[in-house]
Amino acid sequence: MLRCIITFLLILLLVYGCGGGGDSHDDTSPTAVELQMIATPGDDGVFDPAPAWDSASTLWMSHSSVNWSNDDPLLSQVHTRIAMSQDGGANWVDAGVDPNRSHLLSDFQVTVGTDTIWATWRFEVSRLFHDPYDSDANRRWKMLWHRVVAIGNPAPTPLFQNSWIGYSSAASPDGTWSDERKLFTGSLYNSADMDPIIGPPEFPLDTAFSPDLGGCTVYTEPAVLARNEGIYIGLQCTGERKIVLLLCDRGFANCTYLGDLLTADDAAAFSLSHHPVDFYAAPELVDTSTATYLIVTGVEDGDGADNRYNGCLVFRISDLANAVVERSAGLPVLVTRVNGSSGSFNGACGYDQNDSVDGIIYSEFTPDSTPRFHLFSSQIKLP
Repeated sequence: MLRCIITFLLILLLVYGCGGGGDSHDDTSPTAVELQMIATPGDDGVFDPAPAWDSASTLWMSHSSVNWSNDDPLLSQVHTRIAMSQDGGANWVDAGVDPNRSHLLSDFQVTVGTDTIWATWRFEVSRLFHDPYDSDANRRWKMLWHRVVAIGNPAPTPLFQNSWIGYSSAASPDGTWSDERKLFTGSLYNSADMDPIIGPPEFPLDTAFSPDLGGCTVYTEPAVLARNEGIYIGLQCTGERKIVLLLCDRGFANCTYLGDLLTADDAAAFSLSHHPVDFYAAPELVDTSTATYLIVTGVEDGDGADNRYNGCLVFRISDLANAVVERSAGLPVLVTRVNGSSGSFNGACGYDQNDSVDGIIYSEFTPDSTPRFHLFSSQIKLP
């Protein structure tokens, strides 16, 4: 998820507290605890949590499992895995499911200039969700992810022109997942090379809807909220650095652009001296018994593509149908924030109110550790 980490050091950004508007202090937070994923196959760790309750007794969570390629020691493979917890989030066990398994291709070689370089398909920043309103029981579990080609040595790099937001569905998270559909693309999408794979995108967002989406080069980090009126989709729009909101029907046959939840202009007020925020990434849409929230990751600009995730910020949504975040004096009202280890790449948060143990789960990348990718329970819960 790896929610947007394909850049920090050799990794390019994977795509990439209460009070009024603005923030000038760190919130006092409970002590974070590393979340242990039992039996996960990721030899370089786990990232990008997306927990979801089944309305009965089990919490499920899709996440990114990171492995080293056997063909190139610098090339990371990113696959989606599903874990489960039957004790409210106290213990998570890998369910033995890779929902992208039927779509996976072996690593392959590409020619760049005079060099032959290993490449891989990554399935990143997945978002598992339950749609109890769907009359078709075979698709009440749904998942979006960002599929992207990445090349390895000498400089591991994602090729975002060769990417899209994919979709699949199943009767249960540990069941058989449907064939992939290619839903959303931005203006950078390389139709000549990518249309032969699965087909053209169903929603080329840079041309399909409002001109306001024309500046979005790539869409990534899907957030999802299933409601009776349809499925709300939050997406990170790279290029214009904003979080956009769509409303789609249950089968993703039709979608409508509702507006922008946050833009880069909303970021500066929430910078701290050691947690700068220049724009937002990795949205998460959350319903609790009292409110609807938008969780985002604050991103600090770096040199070139070397941006840093600097924790998660939570805002309350006042009008979901019109993509309106609660504001005071023009600024979004901060509900709380979650910061990982100082100096680390941390953020890409997930939350489900039925997880009584973990609260907001956040991701952290520490380049000097083994494995490098980790999930943490912040123990911060939303009202």
